[in-house]
Amino acid sequence: MLSPSVENLVAQLTRLPGIGSRTAQRLAFHILQTQKEEALADLILAGVNEALRSAQAGVDAKAQQMLGDMGLGGLGLPGLGE
Repeated sequence: MLSPSVENLVAQLTRLPGIGSRTAQRLAFHILQTQKEEALADLILAGVNEALRSAQAGVDAKAQQMLGDMGLGGLGLPGLGE
């Protein structure tokens, strides 16, 4: 059983893109066990990395859609997730 403040931290972390409850718990424990500045930097870096992965996936999907709309969907261009 987690304390209410730790449960709140986990709940807030799960609001980040790509962060599920297990990952949020791990991040919360990491934050609580390390120095505040280091943990905050790690958390920000993890959030930025996830945002970049999510953005890249969105760009790839849109590019594939546009290629498909132009009848070029089967080209399998490098870097577009195919």
